Amino acid sequence: MSVEGSPLFRLFQKMKRLKIMVLKKQDTKQVVTPISFNPDEDPVGCMLEITLRLFQKMKRLKIMVLKEQDTKQVVTPISFNPDEDPVGCMLEITLRLFQKMKRLKIMVLKEQDTKQVVTPISFNPDEDPVGCMLEITLRLFQKMKRLKIMAENNGTQRAGYEASGHPISFNPDEDPVGCMLEITLRLFQKMKRLKIMAEIMVLKEQDTKQVVTPISFNPDEDPVGCMLEITLRLFQKMKRLKIMAENNGTQRAGYEASGHPISFNPDEDPVGCMLEITLRLFQKMKRLKIMVLKEQDTKQVVTPISFNPDEDPVGCMLETVFFFTLLLLSSCHAFASVSATFRDESSAGQKEADALLKWKASLDAQSQSFLSYWDGNGPCNWTGIICDKSTSVSHLNLSSSGLKGTLHGFNFSSFPKLTVVDLSSNHLSGTIPSDVGKLSRLTYLDFSSNHLSGEIPASIGNMTDLLFLYLYTNGLSGSIPQQIGMLKCLNGLDLSENNLIGSLPPSVGNLVNLSYLSLSNNKISGSIPKEIGNLTDLSYLGLFSNKISGSIPKEIGMLGSLEKLCLYNNSLIGEIPPSIGNLTNLQFLYLYKNGLSGSIPQQIGMLKCLNELDLSENNLIGSLPPSVGNLVNLSFLNLFNNKISGSIPKEIGNLTDLSYLGLFSNKISGSIPKEIGMLGSLEKLCLYNNSLIGEIPPSIGNLTNLQFLYLYKNGLSGSIPQQIGKLKCLNELDLSENNLIGALPPSVGNLANLSYLSLSVNKISGSIPKEIGNLTDLSDLLLPDNKILGSIPKEIGMLGSLVNLNLLNNSLSGFIPAEMNNLTNLKSFQLTENYLTGRLPQQVCLGGVLERFTADNNYFTGPIPKSLKNCTSLHRLRLEHNQLTGNVSEDLGIYPNLDYLDLSDNKLVGELTSKWGQCHNLTFLKLLNNNISGEIPSELGKATQLRVCDLSSNHLTGGIPKELGQLKFLFKLMLNDNHLSGSIPSELKMLSDLEGLNLAANNLNGSIPPWLSNCKKLLELNLSANGFSGGIPFEVGSLSFLQVLDLSHNLLIGKIPEQVGNLKSLEKLNLSHNKLFGRIPSTFDGMLSLTSVDISHNQLEGPLPHAKAFREASFEAFRNNKGLCGNITGLESCSSNLNHTADQKKKSKIVIAIVVPISCTLLLVSIVLGILYSSKRREKHTENTPQVVVSDDMFAVFNFDGKMVYENIVEATEEFDSKYCIGVGGYGSVYKAQLSNGQMVAVKRLHQLSEDGCPSGHFKQEYLLDSDFVAHVADFGAARLLKPDSSNWTPFEGTFGYSAPASWGSVIIHVIIFFFTFSIMLIISNLGSFITERSVRRASSISEETNSSRSGLRCKIASRCLHACPQSRPSMQQVSRELSARNLHSPELFHTITLSQLLDSSSSYTS
Repeated sequence: MSVEGSPLFRLFQKMKRLKIMVLKKQDTKQVVTPISFNPDEDPVGCMLEITLRLFQKMKRLKIMVLKEQDTKQVVTPISFNPDEDPVGCMLEITLRLFQKMKRLKIMVLKEQDTKQVVTPISFNPDEDPVGCMLEITLRLFQKMKRLKIMAENNGTQRAGYEASGHPISFNPDEDPVGCMLEITLRLFQKMKRLKIMAEIMVLKEQDTKQVVTPISFNPDEDPVGCMLEITLRLFQKMKRLKIMAENNGTQRAGYEASGHPISFNPDEDPVGCMLEITLRLFQKMKRLKIMVLKEQDTKQVVTPISFNPDEDPVGCMLETVFFFTLLLLSSCHAFASVSATFRDESSAGQKEADALLKWKASLDAQSQSFLSYWDGNGPCNWTGIICDKSTSVSHLNLSSSGLKGTLHGFNFSSFPKLTVVDLSSNHLSGTIPSDVGKLSRLTYLDFSSNHLSGEIPASIGNMTDLLFLYLYTNGLSGSIPQQIGMLKCLNGLDLSENNLIGSLPPSVGNLVNLSYLSLSNNKISGSIPKEIGNLTDLSYLGLFSNKISGSIPKEIGMLGSLEKLCLYNNSLIGEIPPSIGNLTNLQFLYLYKNGLSGSIPQQIGMLKCLNELDLSENNLIGSLPPSVGNLVNLSFLNLFNNKISGSIPKEIGNLTDLSYLGLFSNKISGSIPKEIGMLGSLEKLCLYNNSLIGEIPPSIGNLTNLQFLYLYKNGLSGSIPQQIGKLKCLNELDLSENNLIGALPPSVGNLANLSYLSLSVNKISGSIPKEIGNLTDLSDLLLPDNKILGSIPKEIGMLGSLVNLNLLNNSLSGFIPAEMNNLTNLKSFQLTENYLTGRLPQQVCLGGVLERFTADNNYFTGPIPKSLKNCTSLHRLRLEHNQLTGNVSEDLGIYPNLDYLDLSDNKLVGELTSKWGQCHNLTFLKLLNNNISGEIPSELGKATQLRVCDLSSNHLTGGIPKELGQLKFLFKLMLNDNHLSGSIPSELKMLSDLEGLNLAANNLNGSIPPWLSNCKKLLELNLSANGFSGGIPFEVGSLSFLQVLDLSHNLLIGKIPEQVGNLKSLEKLNLSHNKLFGRIPSTFDGMLSLTSVDISHNQLEGPLPHAKAFREASFEAFRNNKGLCGNITGLESCSSNLNHTADQKKKSKIVIAIVVPISCTLLLVSIVLGILYSSKRREKHTENTPQVVVSDDMFAVFNFDGKMVYENIVEATEEFDSKYCIGVGGYGSVYKAQLSNGQMVAVKRLHQLSEDGCPSGHFKQEYLLDSDFVAHVADFGAARLLKPDSSNWTPFEGTFGYSAPASWGSVIIHVIIFFFTFSIMLIISNLGSFITERSVRRASSISEETNSSRSGLRCKIASRCLHACPQSRPSMQQVSRELSARNLHSPELFHTITLSQLLDSSSSYTS
């Protein structure tokens, strides 16, 4: 039969004109879009393209209308390009048919309710269509028992269907697809025997003759089996077959239709020939120009087919392919004769060749090497180049070629006929040139998966014929150009995974032919334009992982063809529009990770094709609508992390295809409906972190496919149902943090696949069933915080896969079974808070992987497990509160990963060794209340991550190592109740994070260091029961967070610093058993947080503060003091007279403070006037007579002898005995001394200088004595003593007794220290002594004139010291020099000095 005369050929020849496939249904005529293949030139291309279109437009064409009502097939667009891989298209379409099998009802059998349920497949149909087909086939047979498809034939085998060697169970008249699949399965089941997969088609390099392994199917009896086997071989052996090898000049006569030798022998394998030639035809379609037929004689002759296309379109397709195979068999000579007239023509596009070579030269060396075949010959034979019939370049495909360079060297204007450009998956960089817009005929542009940057050129809008634009996975920036809307033919647009910004342009609404739109993983902002509703052909919309805001437009409901909507991970707000219910073809709806609010619309139940729904991580409220029960095809429902309330509707039981249900982290209440047991396909059920109550329904045992059951963090009650043991596929079970009671049911031993079991924080009682030993796959067994009784069953030792065993906080008793040593995979073993006895398992770390071992608060005895010594994997070890024995020096090793160690409250001995410094990750070390001896190793300072160190209640000796100051993260240091000695090392002041310091009950001595104020975060300071001496440093008052202060049982003396009253957070204060004296500072009245106080056994006196803690304390807190009074039983009350006297004294002091200055001023004026008046009457003979002033005052300015005064003071105070001490300050102590002349003075003795040459402490206060020798605080403002060799040192100028105020606190110190107060005293003392001495006594040897002269000089000097400008006042050195000079510079007598001279005398001292 000739090609022209074949009926099948004529059918495809005039496809557009003939209006094929008119169906019996009313108004089902097919509207066919013009196809791109010419049926006169390529009928095979027509057949495959039309087949593809039929499936793409299936709903509209109504081809697949079956007898059952509403069973139309919905087909997703396929991923294979029919121009490149028609076989892939056919296989994928076959796969998709089986994915929709339930809806098509193809496999409906005679048995009632035996529809096939298909689980989602694991193969990617884009990557492995054959794998997909085989997996689906396997799944069909896995469900055989339910479907009763494979019932034995019982001898009724039909003749002619025994090609596979065994009777088949499908009736080929009723289910040809079932026949095909069964035979395919059998073929692969017998693969090794049939040697189908043996090395096929080993080609000879010389003559390329094909050696074909015999196929196992008879093409006369089973052409479908042949087709599938050969298709498989083609894909598996593609590289070895060298089908696409370039023609090497050894073409066999008669088989040159494709331009290259074919490897199949048509006499031996006509089906192989058909498939190979079909593949080649599409690869070389335009070049081959095969099958140009005459326009006349185009009448259509249709051969009757045996399958009904209304009932079985797949059968029709397969039969048609078979007919075409027979056609090719009978007319191979036609292919050879026709193709012989079409040879490759030489290239006439030298311009194109030059442009390609120029671009090649701009690429890197490796890329040029890859394109080494690009030489001077015509480009039509070059790698990646395809030319049209005029030898112009039409296709440029260099995807995944490793090219590195830019596009700027590519002259796009040199390729006017270029229709396809694919440079995807290379290393191209730079921007996209604007010249790309000159490719006006381009239909396919793919620059995806490169390193392109910059903006998308606006000129891209000139490519009006463009069908596919792929620029995804680059670094493109800027906004999407408005000109994108000019590409009205565009079918696929993917700009995802770039850095695009701005909003989605409204012009995108012009792309009415768009079926695929992906802009995900960019930085697109703004709202979704309402024009999106114009894209009625859109099947995929992906805008996820952007910054899109605003609400979802209601126009989204106009996308009637939409199958997948992905808007997740954006900033969308508002409600889900009810119009979304119009998307009746929608299969995937992803809106998670947004800010959507409101309730889930009832219209969601209209999406009956929906397969997956994810609205998680939003702000949705309200209850789950019952209409969700209409989503019978739903397999995935995720609503977690919202605010959904109400109960779970019973309609949830209708979702029999549901495999995942995630409602966790909401506010769902009520009980779990029993209808949950109807979800037979459910694999994962997540209802945790809600407010569910009631019992777990027994119907949950019907979920036989369930693998994950999470019900934790609810309020479920009752016992665990026995039916839980029916979930034999269960892998993880978590019922923790509920109110479950009763015992763990023995049926749990049936869960042989269980790997995770958590029942923690419940009220489960009873014992652990021995059936637990059946769970050999169990890795985590978590039963803490329950009421489990009895002993640990030895069967737990059979759980060889166990990694995490947690039994803490129960009521377990007895010994740990020896079988526990078998658990060599344990990483965490927790037995805390039980009643276990005996010894710990000695081989607990036999596997060397143990990380956490806690057995604290039990009754264990014996040694520390010996396997722990070398257990370097340990992170956490807690064995405290037992009765363990052993030597910490010998039983413990070096643990580089150890974070937490607590062995306290045991009977351990030994010493701390230097190896603890090698535990560099240790943060928590507690060894308290043991019998550990020796010194604290200095190497402990190398454990720099240590936060807590508690070595208290042991027998440690020696000093506190200064290296502990290196533990900068330490916030708790407990060394109390040991035998430590020495002082507190100053290096501890570096512990700025310290919150608790307890050094009580040791043998420490020295003074309490003032640097404790550096530890600003201290909450507890306990230095009690030591030998600390000296006073309480006032710096303690700066510890504003301090809550506990205990300095009791020491040798502290002096007064309580008033700054202690500033500790407003202090709750407990204990200063008892010291030698403190004086009054309690009045600042204690403000200590409102104080709840406990003890100041007993001191020498304190005066009234108690008014704080609540003092008012409510017992007498024991104040006993054994000198004279405390207050309203406490056992203490004397403070008398009202005493209070009255005190008030009078206060008033008198106020009056004195006001009256005395005024009186002194008046007296001073009177004296000055009197002196002036008297001086005028002086005789001139007194001018040269010396006068001696005699005074008994050792401290008079002119009689002062420092050495004599010092000896008198030492004698009077008996070398500064403490009984004469009346006060303690920051720089020294004040002593009361009665000198030999009877004069009573207060003497301040400075403390011993510190290492830096300055007295320890801060010099702020001096003490004055009133007439009753009571000390009062007075601020003399004394200058600080400076270090002599420091940069701010200046010579000290002034008397030893007093230094006037000066700027000693600043860095710059004036050389002159002014004596303002000294000047006033000098005037008063001079004038007073002058008047007294003149009127009472006079020495005969002293000249009156001389005395008058000296008096005048003194007044002048005093006047200068009172100058208004401090810089104009004289220094003490100048004053001393003038007073001691023998020859006075000023001869004026006192009585001759005028007031103007006196007041202006300072003008000569201007600095």
